[in-house]
Amino acid sequence: MQTFTNNKNLTIFNQTHFNGWEVVPGYPLCTEYLESIEAVLNRALSEHPRTLVVRFDLHLPYIVDCPDYPSEIDTSVVTRFFSSFESKVKWDFNKKIKMGGRPHPCTVRYIWAKEINKSLGHHYHVALLLNKDRYYGLGDYSSVGDNLAGKIFEAWASALKCTPHEIKSLVYFPDDSPCYRLDRNSQDYAFLCNEVFRRLSYLGKFYTKRYGDKTKNFSRSNR
Repeated sequence: MQTFTNNKNLTIFNQTHFNGWEVVPGYPLCTEYLESIEAVLNRALSEHPRTLVVRFDLHLPYIVDCPDYPSEIDTSVVTRFFSSFESKVKWDFNKKIKMGGRPHPCTVRYIWAKEINKSLGHHYHVALLLNKDRYYGLGDYSSVGDNLAGKIFEAWASALKCTPHEIKSLVYFPDDSPCYRLDRNSQDYAFLCNEVFRRLSYLGKFYTKRYGDKTKNFSRSNR
């Protein structure tokens, strides 16, 4: 197995299928990243047989290349995003309990990849995996509302120490299927799972990632 030149701990995957899953074509992929994606997907579906998978990108504000850039734009910004998002999910759960509801529990799982290119600068590709019985979809994301998309806007704003309206343009939901709804009892379950893994395998590509600066390019939830 061929190791990656810029990081000898990573190995290159150049085949069309990984453990039976179709992968995105046209890129050398990282075997270890694909293993992580598969593990998170399997754990999500094991706990929540009906799982919502949401894909979106988080962009950083343009920062002039200087040593005293704002402290909120650092390597822990994506960690702060997930911490804020999880707290909002928990708060929402407790609110519904206090109102007499019986909301479904929801373990927040995620995968992210940090990339950089000349046109977009630093940005994060993110996938959230949630209980579909709790969150069916994003809701209207043309504005910051009281829905799942609103929680994403608010969490990124919290991570950047801005208001949601200031950072709304920095959150990008792709036009082609930002959401996938997986149901282990549905007839198209195997097909959709394969589509999800193929879509998420894009996060495992080496291209546009920067190595050697002691920051993470890829990570995922441990649950």
